[in-house]
Amino acid sequence: MNHEREGDRPKPKIYTNAEIQNGGSQVFTQFFEACNPKFLRFAVSLTKNIDRAEDMVQKSWLKYVEKLQEGTLKPDGNSEVYLLRSITHNIIDNSRRVFTRYNAKVNSDTVEETGVPRRQMSGHPVSSADIAEGIHSKVIEERFYELVAILPAQQKLIMVLDYLGYTEKEKAEIACCGKGAVKSHLSRARSRMKLLLDKEDLQ
Repeated sequence: MNHEREGDRPKPKIYTNAEIQNGGSQVFTQFFEACNPKFLRFAVSLTKNIDRAEDMVQKSWLKYVEKLQEGTLKPDGNSEVYLLRSITHNIIDNSRRVFTRYNAKVNSDTVEETGVPRRQMSGHPVSSADIAEGIHSKVIEERFYELVAILPAQQKLIMVLDYLGYTEKEKAEIACCGKGAVKSHLSRARSRMKLLLDKEDLQ
């Protein structure tokens, strides 16, 4: 049996926005077929739901095509990185809305049944300790995405990739930056999130 060594595998082509814009339908189709399966896997790992993942990826593709037609994308920008950032933003934004609706419903139900809001009744608001200990309940995960949503784009992308367990090398490749930049963005993102959580704990 012929085993292909990892080093022998051809590196995936990096498409720039200018190449996609000027290459016509053939180049766009090649780019789509090469990247869409990977985007779906990425979105599913975030959402844990194939239907929601497909919706988020489709929304990002449509927005990307719109930007191409407008000519507002940076010509030498990495198309794959742009779409991954867009998918991440869409998922986080959607998760924040889902969390808000869920939290409002739970609080409303709890007040109706007991007269005490759930946050007060539980005696255990989401804290930095919860995140640090890796408690991955549905509410904790949604709260994580809500907090990540306030971060700058690059920090947001790298924080989500880190949360999903991507290696330092993989994070650097997806974010199109060096390993040093990944460490810097991750450190700043964690510090900012911890600060926000600590402020919440004091309230």
